[in-house]
Amino acid sequence: TISFMATSISEGVSNVLYKYRSKISTISIKKNMKWQPNFYSTESLFKNEKKTSIVNWENIENKLKFKNEPPLNLKKVYPIPPDSIKNVMDPITAFLQITEKLKNKNTCEKKVKIFDGRRRYNIETKDLGMIDLKNDRPKSYNGKVIVCGIKFNPIGGHRLKSKWKPKNDKFSDIKIYFGEQKNYSFFP
Repeated sequence: TISFMATSISEGVSNVLYKYRSKISTISIKKNMKWQPNFYSTESLFKNEKKTSIVNWENIENKLKFKNEPPLNLKKVYPIPPDSIKNVMDPITAFLQITEKLKNKNTCEKKVKIFDGRRRYNIETKDLGMIDLKNDRPKSYNGKVIVCGIKFNPIGGHRLKSKWKPKNDKFSDIKIYFGEQKNYSFFP
């Protein structure tokens, strides 16, 4: 079992102009040599509007319950088709599955269905090769890395008025560099 929590906040001058706070919590469980989602929650505060999402996967059949406060505003975002939230996982568990595939098969090629409570999207990762990364500052990574490209395909929950055109995206637009670590096989 892996538990993960991350918090981000705006500070200093940026806090005056762009007050923001966000927290993500997740629990992923390894069953039958594969990472499975168990719990995922987000909490954010932006422009004095608090949003929370909680997703619980109930059993091995990947059934889930979720709650959003406030509910999705369908005047601003696309609806999430109810039949699209079957066999989905949270983004952190998906990331764990990708790193596990790198460890076991030396490839990051994978397609994953993601649901974080507010958005439903698919991601696809693709091998872009291996390079020798030179560190550009002390304590940064130096050595061989596997480069993976990632593409997103929105299903629901994304903004109606977005200028983003995912059909125009290329795998080389977003790259993740994975290097071998002493305590874990691959880490970005």
